[in-house]
Amino acid sequence: MKRLTMHRLLLISLAISSLQANDNRIYLGASFNTELFDKVELQVTPEWRSDPSNDIDQYHLDLSLSYEPIRRLKFAAGFRRGKVNAPEFSDTFDRHHFDARYTLKWERLSTQFRIRYTSGRNEEDNKRDYLRYRLKVGYDLKDLDFRPYLAYEFYDNQRRNEGRDRQTYGIGFSYELLEKHEFSTEFRWVDRADTNRDHTISEFTYGYIF
Repeated sequence: MKRLTMHRLLLISLAISSLQANDNRIYLGASFNTELFDKVELQVTPEWRSDPSNDIDQYHLDLSLSYEPIRRLKFAAGFRRGKVNAPEFSDTFDRHHFDARYTLKWERLSTQFRIRYTSGRNEEDNKRDYLRYRLKVGYDLKDLDFRPYLAYEFYDNQRRNEGRDRQTYGIGFSYELLEKHEFSTEFRWVDRADTNRDHTISEFTYGYIF
């Protein structure tokens, strides 16, 4: 068994402090990745989302394909099927997304910019369209198999005149447990301009590469 190191203590401290935050929502998921063809990858992601403050649970299943035509640039398309359970209602919804990601690396520092279009409908045929812009900056501590990062994203609502209706600020870590196994966690603060109800998100994900 590996010796307990400072980065593991930091990971545990982040998880505990995020769960204690007011109006905190918890995301638990798993990500399974495999290369179907040369430069083409399939990702399957089941996820559970809990909003204890409002007693709401969500269940998601995401399928996505990505293609890397040139080094550092990836295009992806995906589909999500989801279900929402709340005290006074339940609902199912579909969502699809298209995105482009460009990653720059310099020694152990990496920067990734992603632009994503999402469009979804629920049972009542209400539709929501967003353009999302995300910047992520990370650092690879290779000797520790530990990669901390910072992220910022804003959502541009395509169906409201107000445009930008939320933005998120995140800090996260990923840790390689074993070969092909990875654990990651991210703590995000969500600034909601559309509802003036800010909240936080604690996300925990297990990843496996086939």
